[in-house]
Amino acid sequence: MLKQNKKNNTGFTLIEALISIAIFSIVLTLSSYATNSIFEINRRNESLNKTLDSFDQTFSLMMKEIRYGNSYTLGDWDNCNQSFSFNSAFRGGKQVVFMYNPAEKAIMRSIDGGSDERITPPNINIGSVCFYGYDGSRPMITVSVGAKVLGNNKQLNDFTIESSATQRSPEN
Repeated sequence: MLKQNKKNNTGFTLIEALISIAIFSIVLTLSSYATNSIFEINRRNESLNKTLDSFDQTFSLMMKEIRYGNSYTLGDWDNCNQSFSFNSAFRGGKQVVFMYNPAEKAIMRSIDGGSDERITPPNINIGSVCFYGYDGSRPMITVSVGAKVLGNNKQLNDFTIESSATQRSPEN
């Protein structure tokens, strides 16, 4: 007769190990989808932030140039105008025209009658631009812009920005 070994078997059975591996695989798959989604959302947010930062820089420079300009010209000082011209202190007194181009959905700039150049980022579609003015002892220009940020042929975000610039001399 064979003598049986009476040791306690404390290991896992094959079925227990297979079930554990299956559960671990499911949890790992779900967590990888969640991680990939988080990275994709982060990538989109970074792209949106870069685009908005670029627009903000363009808009700020435009307002600074307006602030230090002179000889402001608006078609109607009390109502919305889609273009605005002035003489720029930063460009040696040359005439600068900012205008809305609905065909390109962009803000354009022309210097001293030269060709129009797009100054807004290409993935921002400008829907409306209004230049308003107050013609007092120190003229004030208000610019209002409505736009959409685009990405992967999808609209990501609508925004409106408005700023005013009161005429100053370059020494101020």
